[in-house]
Amino acid sequence: MYGLTSCVASAIPTQLPLENIRGIDCIPCASGCVTLMNPTVQVSARFRSARSMASLILCEIIYPEPCPTDSDRQLDFWGNDSLQSRHPRRKEPKLVREESIVQSNTILARATMAAIAGVAWFALALQLFLMVRDSDPGGIATLHAVVNYLSFFTILTNLLVAVGLSFRFLFSESRLGRFFLRPAAQSATAVYIAVVGIIYALLLRHLWNPQGAQKLADVLLHDVVPVTYGLFWLVFVPKATLRWRDSIQWLAYPVLYMAYTLVHGALSGWYPYYFIDVRAIGLPHALKNASAMLVCFICMALLFIAVGRWVTRPACETD
Repeated sequence: MYGLTSCVASAIPTQLPLENIRGIDCIPCASGCVTLMNPTVQVSARFRSARSMASLILCEIIYPEPCPTDSDRQLDFWGNDSLQSRHPRRKEPKLVREESIVQSNTILARATMAAIAGVAWFALALQLFLMVRDSDPGGIATLHAVVNYLSFFTILTNLLVAVGLSFRFLFSESRLGRFFLRPAAQSATAVYIAVVGIIYALLLRHLWNPQGAQKLADVLLHDVVPVTYGLFWLVFVPKATLRWRDSIQWLAYPVLYMAYTLVHGALSGWYPYYFIDVRAIGLPHALKNASAMLVCFICMALLFIAVGRWVTRPACETD
Protein backbone atom coordinates (compact mmCIF):
# COMPACT_ATOMS: atom_id res chain seq x y z
CA MET A 1 0.00 0.00 0.00
CA TYR A 2 1.39 3.41 -0.93
CA GLY A 3 2.83 5.59 1.68
CA LEU A 4 1.29 8.96 2.61
CA THR A 5 -1.21 8.53 5.43
CA SER A 6 -3.11 11.42 6.96
CA CYS A 7 -5.37 10.60 9.88
CA VAL A 8 -8.34 12.74 10.79
CA ALA A 9 -9.07 12.14 14.46
CA SER A 10 -11.94 14.58 14.56
CA ALA A 11 -14.92 13.82 12.38
CA ILE A 12 -14.84 15.14 8.85
CA PRO A 13 -17.90 17.29 8.11
CA THR A 14 -20.52 15.52 6.13
CA GLN A 15 -20.77 18.41 3.69
CA LEU A 16 -17.28 17.50 2.39
CA PRO A 17 -17.70 14.01 0.83
CA LEU A 18 -14.50 12.21 0.16
CA GLU A 19 -15.46 11.62 -3.43
CA ASN A 20 -15.31 15.38 -3.98
CA ILE A 21 -11.54 15.33 -3.47
CA ARG A 22 -10.75 14.51 -7.06
CA GLY A 23 -7.44 13.34 -8.38
CA ILE A 24 -6.39 11.73 -5.08
CA ASP A 25 -7.01 8.17 -3.90
CA CYS A 26 -8.85 8.45 -0.57
CA ILE A 27 -9.58 5.32 1.46
CA PRO A 28 -11.52 5.71 4.74
CA CYS A 29 -10.47 3.36 7.51
CA ALA A 30 -12.54 1.97 10.36
CA SER A 31 -11.45 4.66 12.84
CA GLY A 32 -12.52 7.49 10.59
CA CYS A 33 -9.04 8.09 9.19
CA VAL A 34 -8.39 8.94 5.60
CA THR A 35 -5.54 7.43 3.61
CA LEU A 36 -4.09 9.58 0.83
CA MET A 37 -2.18 7.60 -1.73
CA ASN A 38 1.37 8.71 -2.52
CA PRO A 39 4.39 6.46 -3.16
CA THR A 40 6.86 8.46 -1.11
CA VAL A 41 6.57 8.50 2.69
CA GLN A 42 4.14 8.14 5.56
CA VAL A 43 3.12 11.31 7.35
CA SER A 44 0.41 11.56 10.01
CA ALA A 45 -1.25 14.81 10.95
CA ARG A 46 -4.30 15.79 12.99
CA PHE A 47 -6.89 18.01 11.34
CA ARG A 48 -9.66 19.94 13.08
CA SER A 49 -11.36 21.16 9.93
CA ALA A 50 -11.83 20.33 6.30
CA ARG A 51 -9.79 23.45 5.51
CA SER A 52 -6.70 21.93 7.11
CA MET A 53 -7.18 18.78 5.08
CA ALA A 54 -7.46 20.83 1.89
CA SER A 55 -4.27 22.68 2.82
CA LEU A 56 -2.40 19.39 3.08
CA ILE A 57 -3.71 18.27 -0.29
CA LEU A 58 -2.76 21.53 -1.99
CA CYS A 59 0.70 21.55 -0.40
CA GLU A 60 1.39 17.99 -1.45
CA ILE A 61 0.25 18.65 -5.01
CA ILE A 62 1.75 22.07 -5.64
CA TYR A 63 4.97 22.20 -3.62
CA PRO A 64 7.85 19.70 -3.81
CA GLU A 65 9.52 21.30 -0.78
CA PRO A 66 8.38 21.08 2.88
CA CYS A 67 5.05 22.76 3.52
CA PRO A 68 4.51 25.45 6.18
CA THR A 69 3.61 24.16 9.62
CA ASP A 70 1.32 25.44 12.35
CA SER A 71 0.09 24.26 15.72
CA ASP A 72 -2.38 21.84 14.17
CA ARG A 73 -0.16 20.67 11.36
CA GLN A 74 3.38 19.30 11.72
CA LEU A 75 4.30 17.95 8.33
CA ASP A 76 7.57 16.79 6.86
CA PHE A 77 7.41 16.04 3.17
CA TRP A 78 10.31 14.49 1.32
CA GLY A 79 10.58 13.45 -2.29
CA ASN A 80 8.52 14.53 -5.27
CA ASP A 81 4.82 14.34 -5.85
CA SER A 82 3.65 11.68 -8.32
CA LEU A 83 -0.05 12.48 -8.45
CA GLN A 84 0.27 14.08 -11.86
CA SER A 85 1.64 10.91 -13.42
CA ARG A 86 -1.09 8.77 -11.85
CA HIS A 87 -3.86 11.23 -12.68
CA PRO A 88 -3.07 12.64 -16.13
CA ARG A 89 -6.36 14.54 -16.31
CA ARG A 90 -5.37 16.68 -13.35
CA LYS A 91 -3.41 19.80 -14.37
CA GLU A 92 -0.89 20.63 -11.73
CA PRO A 93 -0.08 24.38 -11.50
CA LYS A 94 3.66 24.90 -11.66
CA LEU A 95 5.70 28.05 -11.31
CA VAL A 96 8.68 28.59 -13.53
CA ARG A 97 11.62 28.06 -11.21
CA GLU A 98 14.72 29.74 -12.64
CA GLU A 99 16.74 28.57 -9.68
CA SER A 100 16.06 25.00 -10.71
CA ILE A 101 17.02 25.81 -14.30
CA VAL A 102 20.33 27.26 -13.17
CA GLN A 103 21.02 24.33 -10.82
CA SER A 104 20.25 21.79 -13.54
CA ASN A 105 22.57 23.57 -15.96
CA THR A 106 25.40 24.47 -13.62
CA ILE A 107 28.15 23.30 -15.95
CA LEU A 108 26.61 25.04 -18.94
CA ALA A 109 26.00 28.24 -16.98
CA ARG A 110 29.57 28.36 -15.66
CA ALA A 111 30.97 27.60 -19.10
CA THR A 112 28.90 30.43 -20.57
CA MET A 113 30.06 32.83 -17.86
CA ALA A 114 33.69 31.90 -18.46
CA ALA A 115 33.34 32.31 -22.23
CA ILE A 116 31.67 35.74 -22.06
CA ALA A 117 34.10 36.98 -19.42
CA GLY A 118 37.05 35.76 -21.48
CA VAL A 119 35.82 37.53 -24.60
CA ALA A 120 35.15 40.74 -22.66
CA TRP A 121 38.58 40.75 -20.98
CA PHE A 122 40.30 40.08 -24.31
CA ALA A 123 38.40 42.87 -26.07
CA LEU A 124 39.09 45.32 -23.23
CA ALA A 125 42.80 44.52 -23.23
CA LEU A 126 42.99 44.80 -27.01
CA GLN A 127 41.24 48.17 -27.05
CA LEU A 128 43.52 49.51 -24.30
CA PHE A 129 46.60 48.36 -26.18
CA LEU A 130 45.40 50.04 -29.38
CA MET A 131 44.62 53.35 -27.67
CA VAL A 132 47.97 53.45 -25.84
CA ARG A 133 49.82 52.46 -29.01
CA ASP A 134 48.16 55.20 -31.05
CA SER A 135 48.75 57.92 -28.43
CA ASP A 136 51.74 60.24 -28.52
CA PRO A 137 54.88 58.82 -26.90
CA GLY A 138 55.50 59.89 -23.34
CA GLY A 139 54.15 59.23 -19.87
CA ILE A 140 51.58 62.04 -19.84
CA ALA A 141 50.16 61.05 -23.21
CA THR A 142 49.87 57.45 -22.10
CA LEU A 143 48.11 58.53 -18.91
CA HIS A 144 45.69 60.64 -20.92
CA ALA A 145 45.04 57.68 -23.20
CA VAL A 146 44.21 55.47 -20.20
CA VAL A 147 41.93 58.11 -18.67
CA ASN A 148 40.14 58.60 -21.98
CA TYR A 149 39.87 54.82 -22.35
CA LEU A 150 38.09 54.62 -19.01
CA SER A 151 35.79 57.50 -19.98
CA PHE A 152 33.87 55.52 -22.62
CA PHE A 153 30.57 54.06 -21.47
CA THR A 154 31.27 51.08 -23.70
CA ILE A 155 34.52 50.32 -21.88
CA LEU A 156 33.08 50.79 -18.40
CA THR A 157 30.05 48.61 -19.14
CA ASN A 158 32.09 45.82 -20.73
CA LEU A 159 34.36 46.04 -17.69
CA LEU A 160 31.28 45.68 -15.49
CA VAL A 161 30.29 42.56 -17.42
CA ALA A 162 33.79 41.07 -17.20
CA VAL A 163 34.22 41.80 -13.48
CA GLY A 164 30.73 40.61 -12.57
CA LEU A 165 31.04 37.31 -14.41
CA SER A 166 34.58 36.75 -13.12
CA PHE A 167 33.53 37.21 -9.51
CA ARG A 168 30.54 34.94 -10.05
CA PHE A 169 32.73 32.29 -11.64
CA LEU A 170 35.82 32.48 -9.41
CA PHE A 171 34.75 34.12 -6.13
CA SER A 172 31.06 33.38 -5.81
CA GLU A 173 31.25 33.25 -1.99
CA SER A 174 32.90 36.67 -1.66
CA ARG A 175 30.94 39.82 -0.95
CA LEU A 176 31.25 41.03 -4.52
CA GLY A 177 30.50 37.56 -5.80
CA ARG A 178 27.24 37.49 -3.85
CA PHE A 179 26.42 41.01 -5.04
CA PHE A 180 26.88 40.11 -8.71
CA LEU A 181 24.87 36.94 -8.10
CA ARG A 182 21.80 39.01 -7.25
CA PRO A 183 19.20 38.92 -10.05
CA ALA A 184 18.78 42.70 -9.87
CA ALA A 185 22.52 43.28 -10.36
CA GLN A 186 22.71 40.88 -13.29
CA SER A 187 19.59 42.35 -14.87
CA ALA A 188 20.90 45.90 -14.50
CA THR A 189 24.13 44.83 -16.20
CA ALA A 190 22.10 43.29 -19.03
CA VAL A 191 20.23 46.58 -19.47
CA TYR A 192 23.46 48.62 -19.59
CA ILE A 193 25.23 46.38 -22.08
CA ALA A 194 22.10 46.20 -24.25
CA VAL A 195 22.02 50.01 -24.44
CA VAL A 196 25.71 49.93 -25.44
CA GLY A 197 24.96 47.73 -28.43
CA ILE A 198 21.80 49.57 -29.51
CA ILE A 199 23.16 53.12 -29.22
CA TYR A 200 26.35 52.17 -31.05
CA ALA A 201 24.42 50.54 -33.87
CA LEU A 202 22.03 53.48 -34.27
CA LEU A 203 24.20 56.52 -33.59
CA LEU A 204 27.91 55.72 -33.73
CA ARG A 205 28.76 52.89 -36.11
CA HIS A 206 28.45 55.02 -39.23
CA LEU A 207 30.97 57.57 -37.94
CA TRP A 208 34.05 55.48 -38.64
CA ASN A 209 35.29 52.39 -40.40
CA PRO A 210 37.82 50.52 -38.23
CA GLN A 211 40.14 47.99 -39.76
CA GLY A 212 42.25 45.07 -38.57
CA ALA A 213 42.63 44.67 -34.83
CA GLN A 214 40.52 47.75 -34.17
CA LYS A 215 37.67 46.17 -36.13
CA LEU A 216 37.94 43.03 -34.00
CA ALA A 217 37.85 45.01 -30.76
CA ASP A 218 34.93 47.06 -32.06
CA VAL A 219 32.83 44.00 -32.95
CA LEU A 220 33.59 42.22 -29.68
CA LEU A 221 32.79 45.22 -27.45
CA HIS A 222 29.67 46.43 -29.27
CA ASP A 223 28.17 43.27 -30.75
CA VAL A 224 29.43 39.99 -29.32
CA VAL A 225 29.43 40.83 -25.61
CA PRO A 226 26.01 42.59 -25.62
CA VAL A 227 24.32 39.77 -27.54
CA THR A 228 25.89 36.90 -25.58
CA TYR A 229 25.28 38.52 -22.20
CA GLY A 230 21.68 39.20 -23.17
CA LEU A 231 21.21 35.52 -24.01
CA PHE A 232 22.93 34.54 -20.77
CA TRP A 233 20.50 36.75 -18.85
CA LEU A 234 17.50 35.31 -20.66
CA VAL A 235 18.46 31.68 -20.05
CA PHE A 236 20.30 31.54 -16.74
CA VAL A 237 19.50 34.59 -14.60
CA PRO A 238 16.58 34.26 -12.13
CA LYS A 239 14.03 36.95 -12.88
CA ALA A 240 11.07 36.25 -10.58
CA THR A 241 12.19 38.83 -8.00
CA LEU A 242 12.45 41.76 -10.43
CA ARG A 243 10.18 44.69 -9.57
CA TRP A 244 9.14 47.74 -11.57
CA ARG A 245 10.82 50.06 -9.07
CA ASP A 246 14.17 48.47 -9.92
CA SER A 247 14.19 50.51 -13.13
CA ILE A 248 14.59 53.71 -11.09
CA GLN A 249 17.46 52.31 -9.02
CA TRP A 250 19.26 51.14 -12.15
CA LEU A 251 19.51 54.74 -13.35
CA ALA A 252 22.22 55.46 -10.76
CA TYR A 253 25.04 54.21 -12.99
CA PRO A 254 24.13 56.16 -16.17
CA VAL A 255 23.37 59.30 -14.14
CA LEU A 256 26.79 59.14 -12.46
CA TYR A 257 28.42 58.49 -15.83
CA MET A 258 26.74 61.52 -17.42
CA ALA A 259 27.79 63.71 -14.51
CA TYR A 260 31.38 62.46 -14.69
CA THR A 261 31.51 62.95 -18.46
CA LEU A 262 30.33 66.56 -18.26
CA VAL A 263 32.77 67.41 -15.46
CA HIS A 264 35.69 65.59 -17.08
CA GLY A 265 34.93 67.21 -20.42
CA ALA A 266 34.79 70.66 -18.85
CA LEU A 267 38.21 70.10 -17.27
CA SER A 268 39.95 68.36 -20.14
CA GLY A 269 38.11 69.70 -23.17
CA TRP A 270 37.54 66.14 -24.43
CA TYR A 271 34.19 64.31 -24.67
CA PRO A 272 33.82 60.65 -25.65
CA TYR A 273 30.59 61.10 -27.63
CA TYR A 274 29.46 63.85 -29.97
CA PHE A 275 25.92 64.04 -28.58
CA ILE A 276 27.20 65.25 -25.20
CA ASP A 277 30.08 67.37 -26.51
CA VAL A 278 29.40 70.72 -24.84
CA ARG A 279 32.02 72.51 -26.93
CA ALA A 280 30.36 71.49 -30.20
CA ILE A 281 26.64 71.63 -29.41
CA GLY A 282 26.42 73.73 -26.25
CA LEU A 283 25.45 72.84 -22.71
CA PRO A 284 21.63 73.05 -23.11
CA HIS A 285 21.66 70.70 -26.10
CA ALA A 286 24.09 68.35 -24.34
CA LEU A 287 21.86 68.21 -21.26
CA LYS A 288 18.85 67.55 -23.48
CA ASN A 289 20.65 64.67 -25.16
CA ALA A 290 21.78 63.32 -21.79
CA SER A 291 18.16 63.40 -20.56
CA ALA A 292 17.04 61.55 -23.68
CA MET A 293 19.67 58.91 -23.01
CA LEU A 294 18.35 58.45 -19.47
CA VAL A 295 14.86 57.97 -20.90
CA CYS A 296 16.29 55.26 -23.16
CA PHE A 297 17.83 53.57 -20.13
CA ILE A 298 14.61 53.53 -18.14
CA CYS A 299 12.63 52.27 -21.16
CA MET A 300 15.13 49.47 -21.65
CA ALA A 301 14.99 48.64 -17.94
CA LEU A 302 11.19 48.45 -18.02
CA LEU A 303 11.39 46.22 -21.07
CA PHE A 304 13.76 43.81 -19.36
CA ILE A 305 11.61 43.73 -16.22
CA ALA A 306 8.50 43.10 -18.32
CA VAL A 307 10.23 40.22 -20.11
CA GLY A 308 11.42 38.82 -16.78
CA ARG A 309 7.95 38.96 -15.26
CA TRP A 310 6.41 37.43 -18.38
CA VAL A 311 8.74 34.43 -18.54
CA THR A 312 8.34 33.77 -14.80
CA ARG A 313 4.56 34.01 -14.60
CA PRO A 314 2.74 30.91 -13.28
CA ALA A 315 2.35 28.31 -15.99
CA CYS A 316 -1.33 27.88 -15.07
CA GLU A 317 -1.96 31.44 -16.30
CA THR A 318 -1.00 30.37 -19.81
CA ASP A 319 -3.30 27.34 -19.91
